[in-house]
Amino acid sequence: MPAPAHDSPEHVVESLTARLREHGRSAELLWQRAAEYRELGALDSAASDLREAIALQPDFLTARADLGRVQLRQGKTALALETLNEAVSSASDEPSRAPLYLARAEVHADRGELAAAAEDCKRAIGACPESEPDWYLLRGQMLLRLGKAREAAAGLKQGFDQTGSVVLEAEWIDAMLDAGQARTALDHIEPSLALSRCQSSWLIRRARARLALGQTARARGDLHAAVTEINGRLSLVHPEMTLLLDRGLALALLGDSTGAGRDLAAARKAGADASAAWRLETQLAAKPRRGNEETRISRIDAN
Repeated sequence: MPAPAHDSPEHVVESLTARLREHGRSAELLWQRAAEYRELGALDSAASDLREAIALQPDFLTARADLGRVQLRQGKTALALETLNEAVSSASDEPSRAPLYLARAEVHADRGELAAAAEDCKRAIGACPESEPDWYLLRGQMLLRLGKAREAAAGLKQGFDQTGSVVLEAEWIDAMLDAGQARTALDHIEPSLALSRCQSSWLIRRARARLALGQTARARGDLHAAVTEINGRLSLVHPEMTLLLDRGLALALLGDSTGAGRDLAAARKAGADASAAWRLETQLAAKPRRGNEETRISRIDAN
């Protein structure tokens, strides 16, 4: 019987270990224990259990996908890719391959192989009508980093229409802005802004649309309001990565490259990966440093 959901991973490991001693080695129990080891960060133990589970049940594709992800977390990207290539080859049909494609896409993304990652996401979504929002999200991130903003926006809209995910809706609107579709994006931003309790992300989106439409003064007003709200929400002890990235983007749009760069560095320290940081990095690369007076004003706003 599965351990109670409120038990800590350590207690679940102990329970599963006792069951393995009592009932013998089974692929299912080893896979379950590997999941708890992953939660604890005991990746060597997780990999060992997953390899044993696969040896006992070679067609256990979920265990193969999880092994690839563990190897990715261990930094063994070549081995992870080999594991997932073998798993894809052993699967009997495309629906069975779908989660394997997605796991392999994560490895390709980590290796900087963006086109291969996007193609695997496309295969996964095509093979599984009930695709998860994360599948569309990863594909969109890869396409954006490849400079295919219009294609990314179309794919994210497809995902939003399919799943109704509010995360995909926001990402779709961001991608429309990246693709230069400011007027269309603004039509979707205004209703969401009116309904949002925390408005900073939507204020930044509206500012991006207004900048593209030449409404500079109104855009700056939105950006200053967004920075003010974020400053009130941001913890000084454990700052939230997404808030740092949002504030950094607002500061970059205001011309404060120094403040934006500081937020980017803090966001990376808080766990921001290449896909999360992409938009801020792109803005910093594209936006030259403004004059000292504007930078000074923006820094004051951020404090």
